[in-house]
Amino acid sequence: MKLDTKINEIESFLEKILKESSFKNDISLFTGIGGAPIFFFLLYKYKNDEYYLNKIDEFIEYFFEFLNDNDNQIGLTYCDGLCGIGQMLNFLHKRKVLQSDPAEALEAIDDILYNNIDYFLSVVEELPHEKKVEQIDFLHGAFGIAYYLLSRPKNDNEFKLLSLFDKLAEIVEHGCSLASSVKHELEINDFIHKTNLGLAHGNISYILILAEFLKIYPEKTHIKNTIKLSAYTVLSFKNENENSNYNFPGIAINRITAIYDNIHLGWCYGDQTVSFGLYKAGIAINDNFLVEEAQKIALSTLNRQELSAAHVFDSEFCHGASSVAYFHWKWYTITKNESFLSAYHHFLEQALKLCNFQEGIAGFKKYEGPNKYRNAIGMLDGLIGVGIFLLDAQLNHRESDWESFFLLN
Repeated sequence: MKLDTKINEIESFLEKILKESSFKNDISLFTGIGGAPIFFFLLYKYKNDEYYLNKIDEFIEYFFEFLNDNDNQIGLTYCDGLCGIGQMLNFLHKRKVLQSDPAEALEAIDDILYNNIDYFLSVVEELPHEKKVEQIDFLHGAFGIAYYLLSRPKNDNEFKLLSLFDKLAEIVEHGCSLASSVKHELEINDFIHKTNLGLAHGNISYILILAEFLKIYPEKTHIKNTIKLSAYTVLSFKNENENSNYNFPGIAINRITAIYDNIHLGWCYGDQTVSFGLYKAGIAINDNFLVEEAQKIALSTLNRQELSAAHVFDSEFCHGASSVAYFHWKWYTITKNESFLSAYHHFLEQALKLCNFQEGIAGFKKYEGPNKYRNAIGMLDGLIGVGIFLLDAQLNHRESDWESFFLLN
């Protein structure tokens, strides 16, 4: 199937999504329809037709109506709450494609999120470490909110933001200390400390967001130290079996007990995520060793071209063919190694093939286990994310700012 054919099919489905009761009641960025305006923004860039700007405003108007209805409930987080909606609005506002000015709405979102920061900072010290880790999650906690607020005017709230990052760094550092304390443990149980090496919920997201903070506040040397500690903690889990094509676990106590051989490629966990995170850490703190290690890890992922070896079963961005392809593209832009470009095109083709279910939405279904699939619409786990990825390919990556939603900028 050609790219433009599939893009048109996705467009046709999303144009009528606001009339679909099964989808329109979830306006979240990553799992609902909150990412649809980003798809139509890229479609506008691709087709240069102002019709798509009207579609964007149609969605924004619906989102405001939804939020103003007291019967509707929405949380605060990046993945499925108010923070994600703010991120989408802010992105489009900066690109001057909205017909109405969302500045007032964005300021209201900022105020709500800063109030949440106040509450978080007032209670977090009372929590045990594992509960703190739950609270700082990128997709569902404080790191996601911090990432959004970094891109917003600080005004009188800068002190709160700096205090938040200080506390996040402190929690990350304590987690690294705990990881070191169990590096020789052989027992596996529910109570022993485990390290999350992922981007969706773990150390790679910490590194990427702290690196963004450091760009704005380069004088904050303690943040540089936190990035280094987190990066080398991740690296300490690298598989010692040099003949394996699987380098990192997803969540583990240490590399003695870690499971390596069933971790997929893609965005949320796995070797591509780790390689990119370590590369960004190396650039942020000027550490050539981390940069070189990151490139070696990225090169090793080229050995996993088969879908079974990559553990890829659908075309979604979270851990499907779309993000596997896009990471290869990112590494091509970094290294100019043609093997990454070839791998990108290979998995782009696989993403198209895996988005051809007769009973799917515009051909897409999300894999949920052996012979088990379901419809999913979101930017992270569903059709919208696939559409954005395909539009990026059709645009020859000319409007790649969308990758910032996934911390890949």
